[in-house]
Amino acid sequence: MIATLAIERYRRAHAGAPPEPLDALVPAYLDAVPQDPFAKSPLVFRRGKDAYLVHSVDRDQKDDGGALYGVGSKGQLNPRLGTPRDLGIRVEIGK
Repeated sequence: MIATLAIERYRRAHAGAPPEPLDALVPAYLDAVPQDPFAKSPLVFRRGKDAYLVHSVDRDQKDDGGALYGVGSKGQLNPRLGTPRDLGIRVEIGK
């Protein structure tokens, strides 16, 4: 969430464009790029044409390409085995 808020502050200051890497947020918006607590490495950031995604690799410690858990269900906390997911936030920007 902190990274997403920093990205949104950056976008307001840069004509709506998200940063290329999260490193661009340091030091103006963040002291350091937030670490993924599961991977012990920086959060994953993907920038697309109409959206961006900030996510953790979650408990399986594998980047599942930004496939996120469903919103508002208990299943997001206890996913079915064999259904790899990442834990993160997708923000639409092009609409």
